[in-house]
Amino acid sequence: MLKINGLTKKFQRNGVLFRAVNEIDLAVEQGDLVQIIGRSGSGKTTFLNLVTGLLKPDEGNIVLLGRNLTQLDDRRMSMIRNSWIGYIPQGNSLLDNFSILDNVRLPYYLSVGSHDDITGRADYLLNEVGAAHLRNMYPSQLSGGEQRRVAIARALINSPKILIADEPTSDLDVASIRTIMNLLERIHSKGMTLLVVTHELDAVSLDQRICVMQDGCLQEITCPTLKKEDLVSCLSI
Repeated sequence: MLKINGLTKKFQRNGVLFRAVNEIDLAVEQGDLVQIIGRSGSGKTTFLNLVTGLLKPDEGNIVLLGRNLTQLDDRRMSMIRNSWIGYIPQGNSLLDNFSILDNVRLPYYLSVGSHDDITGRADYLLNEVGAAHLRNMYPSQLSGGEQRRVAIARALINSPKILIADEPTSDLDVASIRTIMNLLERIHSKGMTLLVVTHELDAVSLDQRICVMQDGCLQEITCPTLKKEDLVSCLSI
């Protein structure tokens, strides 16, 4: 479904060139749940910004469902991102002046030729994420965990092929972290392909694929006897 080869992004810091993402290879199959862990500053968010087309790579290819995303112009990439990719950015990404219902409906109405009433699906998704009672409220009235559930519903409104989440449990308490991860795992169990970035140990599932990002490089862990304690050094800030 998603194949990444030699993905590289370079930046300059104080006049010194460095690779924030360094020749990453990754294959994500239909129905996978791939977790990318790593310390803050290891390149995780830059990597997701490349995959979702928010940044252009200096080298490498990103092929989603047979389409090479690195060859698309901004307009076509925006269309792909809005239709094929459900993206949950880091932190609160809801629009403050929109109701919760309108926040969820917005990506649909930004789609080319989308003029039908999508309210029924938006209500269905809000119910699925346990936020139906929030539909007429505004983001400032919600807790961090509630905002994150709404962001997940919004990311699903266009029936994407893959759901990508950047630190979906950041700044949440332990109970909210578990709620959000249970929700993502339930969405995955229904066949959705997920790519999730985190640096929180409580958000990691040992039953799914785990990759470690360090200094811009990505390596998958394949140890069959892996324990969460083994990941502490990978996640420490």
